Amino acid sequence: MKIITNDYCYINKRDIANLMFYKYNVPEEIYLKAFPNRLPIVTEYNYYDFIEVDINKYKNFVKMVKETDWIIDLNNLNNIHSKELLEILKVYKLIRKVIIKRFNEMSYQEKSKNRVLILKADFLEYKTETIKDYLLYRLGQVNINIPEKAKERIKTKSKAKRITDFIYGKNKKTLN
Repeated sequence: MKIITNDYCYINKRDIANLMFYKYNVPEEIYLKAFPNRLPIVTEYNYYDFIEVDINKYKNFVKMVKETDWIIDLNNLNNIHSKELLEILKVYKLIRKVIIKRFNEMSYQEKSKNRVLILKADFLEYKTETIKDYLLYRLGQVNINIPEKAKERIKTKSKAKRITDFIYGKNKKTLN
């Protein structure tokens, strides 16, 4: 997740690790701020820890992160009702399923030419996980360490049984 306004930019450690994995250019100072031991270790204890990125010093990096659509902006999630987020999850799952089916039906040569489809499926899965975690945050079941500067913009936790039913697969009708 990212939180970007005109005044500040925060990105979580998981996203920094994934930016490196997908060969995006991450300035060394930012990487070391996220992972001082140089190893991109992301666990349940730091999964949603944010680091602040100086928007003046790293304008190009902030612009790149802002334009990277598979890293979801927490401000955007915050402005969407839980029911709408559940619908978005359904759409992402369906699109991912279609992409994977299409890719699996290709010949070996076609697959090697269309590796970008796997990336699209990976990014949809990543976005789905992020939205699920945000919904669980709204329910108080996931801890997202929102920086103090950004807290006033983020909604407080809410209760919604339908969300947990969907996320935990109790209501199979909504998944199909």
